[in-house]
Amino acid sequence: MPEDVNSPVKLTLEELWGLLEEEGGSYSLQDLAGFIFNAPDHHQLAALERALLADRFYFQNKDSLYIPRSKENVEQLKIQAEQEARRELMLQKGSLWLKEVWKNEPSAIPSGQFLKNSRILLRNLKISP
Repeated sequence: MPEDVNSPVKLTLEELWGLLEEEGGSYSLQDLAGFIFNAPDHHQLAALERALLADRFYFQNKDSLYIPRSKENVEQLKIQAEQEARRELMLQKGSLWLKEVWKNEPSAIPSGQFLKNSRILLRNLKISP
């Protein structure tokens, strides 16, 4: 069965970045689409652009061009994202627990890390725990 000219080559943004990261330079949307699709149509270009604009790690958008970030920069951004996710989870758990305390229905006390971080936060705010 012949392959459709417009069928995508299965390539993720991470894999695309891996191909281009060491090359340097900047790429237009059309250039990047050429690496992914045999003959990109406007739907595929739009989908790729949405993915690139949502991308937090691999490509930087500047003046309608996409610049592959360095390996070091990608690693740092991933570490920051992990830290943000952990912090957000801790805040959500703490918020739920505080709501339960406020209603006088506390469940189990949150983890030791939550309590440790809460004490640090309260000290920084000059509030005694």
